[in-house]
Parts: sequence; C-alpha cells; structure tokens
Amino acid sequence: MSPDGTTAPGVAHQTRVTFDNVLRVLAEVDLTVFDISSLRIYLTSHQDIEAFTQSAKSCLKGHRPAATLLVLEHLADPSLLVQVEAVAVQEARA
Repeated sequence: MSPDGTTAPGVAHQTRVTFDNVLRVLAEVDLTVFDISSLRIYLTSHQDIEAFTQSAKSCLKGHRPAATLLVLEHLADPSLLVQVEAVAVQEARA
C-alpha cells in the first residue's frame, strides 16, 4: 500500500511499493536493505510467486536474507496481493 493509502494493481507493482515502504522505514533508523536478516512474505496466489520474486530481487539489490513465503487465501485488505514482514539487525555502535 502506498503512503497515501492507495493500492496499485498487480503483484509486481505492489511488491515494489512494499519494499519502498520497508526501505523508507529502515532509512529512518540509518539501516539499509543489507541490514535485513529475514523476510516473511505472504502472497494470495501461487501464480504470483514468479512476479514477486523478480520484483523482490531488484528491490533487494543482490542481498539474500533468510525468507519464508506463505500463500494464503486472502490478506486483511482484499485489495492487497502481497505483504512482507522484514526483520533488520543493527550492528552495535561504539
């Protein structure tokens, strides 16, 4: 979902928007995509796995965190096709 609350059609676009949101939140605490240690991904269709994977690869810039992918019948908002939970780890700073 975009920051303005709108939902774009298609899993590829929703994936890019989702990762843009994740990266924006990480940047607020001085973290990057490379600080993500794991992802939990929810899709609403097996048919969307390839489109999600291709979009996610470009968003992750070669980083490959641990990931779990689950396909559900639907998400809380029926207009959403993808949901991503990301865990990021911040190194201790002296």
